[in-house]
Amino acid sequence: MNKNVLKSDGTVNEGTFKEWTPIATSASPYTGIFDGQNHTISGLYFNQEDSYDVGLFGRNNGKIANAGILDSYFYGTSKVGGVCGNNYTGTITNCYNTGSVSGLGTLGGVSGYNDTGNITNCYNTGNVSGSSGFVGGVSGYNSKGTIINSYNAGSVSGLEYVGGVSGINYTGSITDCYNIGSVSSSEGNVGGVNGYNDGGTITNSYNAGSVSGIERYVGGVSGYNSKGTITNCYNVGSVSGSGYVGGVNGWNKGTITNCYYDSTIYTGNAIGANSGTTIKIEGKTTEQYKTGEVAYLLSQGCSTGEGDDTVTYDGSIWGQTIGTDTYPNLGGAKVYKNAIYNGCEGKPGEPVSYAYSNTEKNTYGDHPDVDNDGKCDDCGAIIDGIGAKLAGYSLSLTGNIGVNFYMELSDQIIADKDAYMQFTLPNGTVTKVPVSAAQTNTTIKEGTTYYKFPCEVSSYEMTQDIKAQMFDGNGNCGKEYTYTVRDYAQYIIKNSSSYVDAYPFAVAMLNYGACSQKYFNKAVDDLANKNLNSYDQEIPDRFDGYINGFVAEKAENGLLGQFAGLSMVLKSETTLNIFYEPKEGIDVSKLNFIVDGKEITPVKRGQYYILSLENIKANELENSKTFTVTDGTNTLSGEYCAMMYCYQVLQAKEGTYADDLLTLLKAFSDYAYSAKSVCGSN
Repeated sequence: MNKNVLKSDGTVNEGTFKEWTPIATSASPYTGIFDGQNHTISGLYFNQEDSYDVGLFGRNNGKIANAGILDSYFYGTSKVGGVCGNNYTGTITNCYNTGSVSGLGTLGGVSGYNDTGNITNCYNTGNVSGSSGFVGGVSGYNSKGTIINSYNAGSVSGLEYVGGVSGINYTGSITDCYNIGSVSSSEGNVGGVNGYNDGGTITNSYNAGSVSGIERYVGGVSGYNSKGTITNCYNVGSVSGSGYVGGVNGWNKGTITNCYYDSTIYTGNAIGANSGTTIKIEGKTTEQYKTGEVAYLLSQGCSTGEGDDTVTYDGSIWGQTIGTDTYPNLGGAKVYKNAIYNGCEGKPGEPVSYAYSNTEKNTYGDHPDVDNDGKCDDCGAIIDGIGAKLAGYSLSLTGNIGVNFYMELSDQIIADKDAYMQFTLPNGTVTKVPVSAAQTNTTIKEGTTYYKFPCEVSSYEMTQDIKAQMFDGNGNCGKEYTYTVRDYAQYIIKNSSSYVDAYPFAVAMLNYGACSQKYFNKAVDDLANKNLNSYDQEIPDRFDGYINGFVAEKAENGLLGQFAGLSMVLKSETTLNIFYEPKEGIDVSKLNFIVDGKEITPVKRGQYYILSLENIKANELENSKTFTVTDGTNTLSGEYCAMMYCYQVLQAKEGTYADDLLTLLKAFSDYAYSAKSVCGSN
C-alpha cells in the first residue's frame, strides 16, 4: 500500500497516502477464516473522521489469526484498532500491531471494541491515543468478551477509561495479560491493566508501566473496580493522580483478592478508597519481590482445573527465576516456600523462618550426636538415614588435585559389600568408590575409625562443587555433601599457623588453578585465587635454580628416527607426551613402544606417534622416566620428565608461545616446586 507511513517515534509522517478500505463493515461483517501464516502487512493508512469499525478488518464475526500490522496509521471516530475495529463475535489469535491507532474513543492496539469476541495471544507495541474515553493497549472496550495471554508495550493515552490492556472491562474477562507501556489519562479511571472494571474479571495479570491520571480513580492494576473481581494481580509501575489513587486500585466497589504492588516504587496505599471487599492486598518492597515471595503468594491464589479437579498452586501460572528475575512472570519457574528449622529432620520443632527457592527443599538442623553413637540424640535416627556421617575434609596431598571426604560409618554400612560413595564431579561425571576400597584412619580420634574417600578434579575445576553422597546396597542414599578444592585450600591458608608446611602448596595450587581457568576459559568469573592477598597472588619465578635444571637431551637413532618434541596435558594429574618421528621407510607396525617399563600403543597424529606417560602426580613431576622405541635390534631411548616441557616453553624466544600458556606453566612450575616437600600420602 504505502511506505514510511510512520516516523521513528510512531507518529504519522507528513504527505499523501493511499487510503485503506477496511475488510468488512458493520453492515457486512467478516465471517470467514483469515490465516496470515505469520506474514506481516505494512503501509495501511486510514484517516477519516466520523468513521467507525476501522482497522485491517472493520467488523469481525469470523476468525483472524497469525498476522502482524507494521508501519500503519488508523484514525477514526470510534471502534478503531490495528487488527480489527470491532471484534463483535469473532476471534483474534496470534496477531499483533506496531502501528498508530487514534481517534475519539473506543480505541485499541489490537481491537477497538471486543463485544463477545475472543482475543488470545496478541500484543500491541504501537501508540494508542484518544481524545475521549475507552482507550486500551489491546482493546478499548471489552464488553462481555475475553482477552487472554495478551500484552501491550506501546504508549496508551486518553481522556478517561484508559488501560494498558483494556480501557473498560464490562462484564468481560482479562486473563494472563500484562502491560509494560506508559498509560495516561487527562481525567481519570485509568489503570495499568484496565481503566474501569464494570462487573468483569481480571485474573493473573500485571502492570509494569507508569500510570498517571490528572484527576481521580487511578490504580496500578485498575482505576475503578465496580462490582468486578480482580484476583492474583500485581503492579510494579509508578502511579500518580490527584484523588483516589492506589498501588493496586483507585476505587474499589467490588472484590479484590491476593493482589500486590511494589511499595518501594509507589509508597501510597494499595487501594485509594474502598467500599468493597479486599483479601490479601499488600505492598511488598522490591527486595521482597526479588526473593520470590510475591511469585509464591500469587501462585498460592492460583487455581487450575474445575470442580473436583481444581488444584491450587501447581506453579503453572506464576513463577520467577530467583536470582535472575526481579519480578514474577506468567509461566515462569516454579517458586517454593521452604521452611527453615533449628531442629533435626526427625524432630524439627516449629519453623524459625522461611525462604523462597526454585527448588523444593526444607532446611533442618544437624542430628545432635553428643555421645557419638551414630544415632541422633533427639529423634533416634541413624545418622544421615543410612548410617553415614561426614566427619571432615582434607586437601589431597598425594600429588593430585582433590579433596578427601572422611566418613564415620555404621556397622551396617561397613558390612554392606555393595555400599559406596558417589561423587558427582563439576563436569557432570559420576564416579563411585566402594566402601570396601576406602582407606581407613584410626589415628584422628582414639577409638574411632574413619573411612577416607578421595575425589580428584581438573586443575581448572578447583572452584566448582564436588558432590558426595553415600549409598547402601539397596539404593538408599544419605545426605549430599558439597565441597570444593578451594574451600579446604582456603582453610589451610586461614589457619596457616597450624599448616606451616602445607601453606605454600595451598597458595601455589590456587594460583595454578586460576591460571588454568584463564587458559582453558573455565569459570573465569570465579578464579581459584580470588581470595588470596595481592602478595600471594604474585607467582614466584622458579626458572633459575629449578626449571633451568630440566633440559631435555635430544634422542635420535640413525635407523629408527628421533624423539622430535614433547607436550603436556594438565588435569587433576599430569600427562607427558613424547612425539616420535620415525625414519622414512620404517614399518611402525613392527616396533615396540615402552614407557617407564610398560609396553604401550602410541597414538598417531600426522607424521608423529605419541608416547604418553599418564597420571604423573605433583611430587613426581621432576622424576625422569624412560621412553623407548625398538625393533628388537635397534633402540631409540630417552629420559624425560614433565618439567622439561616447562623449560622448553619458559626459555623459548619471546613470541614463540602465547602469554597465557607462559603464565600457566610459570604457575604450574611453582605448584610442582611446592609439592616436592609437602606431597606424600594423607
